[in-house]
Amino acid sequence: MSNSNHKPQASSPAVEVEEFLKTLDTFAEPVAESLPAGPQAPERPALPFQPDEDAGPLNQALERNFAKLLEYHYTAHTSVWESLAPFPEGAFRTSVKGLMSAQLYAFRDADRLRFDYPVLLPENSADHWRLSLREVVDGLLEALADKEEASHLKRALLRVERHIKLLLPKKNGEHLSALWRKAAAAVGKESGKDASKLADELAALGKSLGVDGPLFGFTPDAPTRILGAAGQYDWHRRVAAFASELGDLLNAVSGILAADQAHSPEAHSADTLHAALGKEGSGDFDLDAFSSLLQTGKGGDGLPEARRRRIEQVLKDLKAGQKWFGGHPVMAEIADSCKGALALSRERESTFLAFFKAVHIARLEVANRYDAAGHDAFYQEFDRTALLPEERHLIPPVILSLSPEKLDAAETGALLEILNADLNIKVLLILDDFFGRPDGAKTFWQPGVAGKLASMAMNLNHAFVLQCPGANLDAMTRGFEDGIAFDGPALFAVFQPEAEERTALPAFLRSAAAGESRLMPAFTFHPGISAGLANRLNLAATPQRSALWPESSLTFLNGETEISVSLPYTPVDFLAMDGRFDDHFVAISGQVENERLLPVGEFLARSPETIERALPYVLMVDEDGRMFKVITTRAIIATARQLGESWRHFQELGGINNSFVSAILEEELARLKAEHQAEIEALENNHREEMERSLDQLGKDVVSRIAAGLLSEGPMSMAAMPVAPAAPKPKAAPEPQPAAAPAETAAPEPPAPAAEEEESIVVEDAYIDTPLCTSCNDCISLNSQMFAYDANKQAFVKDASKGTFRQLVEAAEKCPVHIIHPGKPVNPDEPGLEDLIKKAEAYN
Repeated sequence: MSNSNHKPQASSPAVEVEEFLKTLDTFAEPVAESLPAGPQAPERPALPFQPDEDAGPLNQALERNFAKLLEYHYTAHTSVWESLAPFPEGAFRTSVKGLMSAQLYAFRDADRLRFDYPVLLPENSADHWRLSLREVVDGLLEALADKEEASHLKRALLRVERHIKLLLPKKNGEHLSALWRKAAAAVGKESGKDASKLADELAALGKSLGVDGPLFGFTPDAPTRILGAAGQYDWHRRVAAFASELGDLLNAVSGILAADQAHSPEAHSADTLHAALGKEGSGDFDLDAFSSLLQTGKGGDGLPEARRRRIEQVLKDLKAGQKWFGGHPVMAEIADSCKGALALSRERESTFLAFFKAVHIARLEVANRYDAAGHDAFYQEFDRTALLPEERHLIPPVILSLSPEKLDAAETGALLEILNADLNIKVLLILDDFFGRPDGAKTFWQPGVAGKLASMAMNLNHAFVLQCPGANLDAMTRGFEDGIAFDGPALFAVFQPEAEERTALPAFLRSAAAGESRLMPAFTFHPGISAGLANRLNLAATPQRSALWPESSLTFLNGETEISVSLPYTPVDFLAMDGRFDDHFVAISGQVENERLLPVGEFLARSPETIERALPYVLMVDEDGRMFKVITTRAIIATARQLGESWRHFQELGGINNSFVSAILEEELARLKAEHQAEIEALENNHREEMERSLDQLGKDVVSRIAAGLLSEGPMSMAAMPVAPAAPKPKAAPEPQPAAAPAETAAPEPPAPAAEEEESIVVEDAYIDTPLCTSCNDCISLNSQMFAYDANKQAFVKDASKGTFRQLVEAAEKCPVHIIHPGKPVNPDEPGLEDLIKKAEAYN
């Protein structure tokens, strides 16, 4: 890259996001099959870049202004900009609006992303209650995978998907079939040649899907729609068996009343006969006489009046409840306040108490086992405590939808009361923001109570709790399923922001980034599972849950060189893209270097005393791909620390980096270390005592043998002395050969004195005074090929060539009784021999 105006190569027009929420590493994963860019798509660089400019003037400007920037970091006073020394043109920005986190740069064009929205809510499907549009299209692509002649359709299908997404803002909630037809026609029209044929082929593929239903984009009401579909699907499966029994029960009860009616006088009246035969059929008969004749005949006894009235009431109550088990949209009625939810819950409980009371009585009446004397009193006092668990499971839940602006102190208290009560109320809390100013407009924005309700509810240990970004569709839908199936209160806290002017980030990406940055960690708490947080609390949907901050790889261009770095994604990265905090960020061109500029991840990890004169920064990118180091204030850092501590708390509850476990482990390790040290000391003491006893006994043996030799008749035998039998004989120094001389003149040389002969003896081979060995094992541990034990477990030199001279010397130094004699080196080329030979002299 020769100058700053040079732009990197343009990016491919789409990015595939396979696991968008699990890690930021996948944020930068390119797509193999790309969507069309369209005529208005701007050409943008594939990678963020640092301008290829001389950084010297920029670094000098930073150094001149560092004190002012440090003042800004501590105070957030923007007035310091008035007294700054100038930076190079374009290298300093007092506003970061329009910039985005460098880690998210690959996802800057939201309409080119493929993710889990839009969501299809299939109607009358036994297999699925929700599908993403991407899953629908991928299913068609998979079916066409082996058909070479359909290659043109594969790319066209991706164009259909994109056109549907472009249509959706104005057609949100419209059926997939209708949207597919419009998109197929548009794609066919764009193709020009064979437009009609392509449109027909795409329309035929749409008809082959086998599913249809409303399609919803990533909108504020999407979680409500999805929760309703999840609840309806669960309800149909839950009541299927009982609905069949209820139909049989209704027929049986109706049959009892019909049989009673057939035996009543009214059934034989002239009017009844006239109605049964009709005008033409009754003309030839005297129906009054015929009625009198029937009534004078002996008939069966009818039902007692009390029983008949009881059965009539039972039938009425059964029919009133039947609608709930025959396709009624049980999730259609949604309360918007705690008061309204409680009223609806009481009303629904009253309805179903009457219904199940009728079911109980109906079963007894059909079996002819109802005993008025015993049963009347019981059913007069019938309340919720009389319901069986399987009957409570058949009462549809009440849905309560709340928004943060409704949560004043009274409503928050009422909500917590609901979540701590034995009520089947499912609360959907849709969050579109985390921050507020509780103490007035002059205070700094702080995380609000609404964002903490999920953790507060979990501490009640009574309600099912889900917290997640709405962008994490899998986590959200699984949480909806589990929470609806739970027979008790549930809270679903979902971050579903609207597209806003204050941030350049698309709503879906903003939701996902909130989960990454630990503002909205995904978790579920299920009190219905066996006791213990290890089973009840699940953090699996939070990316890189073992880490404080998730890390991802960022690749950028420095000149023409690609550089990859690993970056954490923190709350600072998230807040830098929120215009409300713009006064807390300032941007400097990315190539600036200074040892006191610290990446925010490192800054947050350091102790306060080490960063007093340092400035934290995050990497951001403008719309052209140019990188900036964005410095932030102490207030933002404090918020990040607070959120980090909240996440650490969740980690501990989830069994990750638990401080109690760590403390117990440290105590146990210290105890084991102390026990081990005590064992070592005991072994050393035993060894020392054994060695002293051995040396004492050896001394006594030597003295006794010397004394025995002195008292014997002959000279003392050397065999009786404690010598080292394994030691080699010392070699005598070679004698000079005399010059050749005539035999007659040669005279024998006198023998050399004994002292001179001893002086010429040199120890060359290594050996050990084996009888003196204490079996300490030091030399064996050093080299078991060089040293070995004999039958008495006393050491000798097995083979000096199997080790080094250094090991021989070290063994001699370690030997507690100094009985190892290194001799001379076997290998004359061994390094360091000069020093080793000097050390060996003390032991030879």
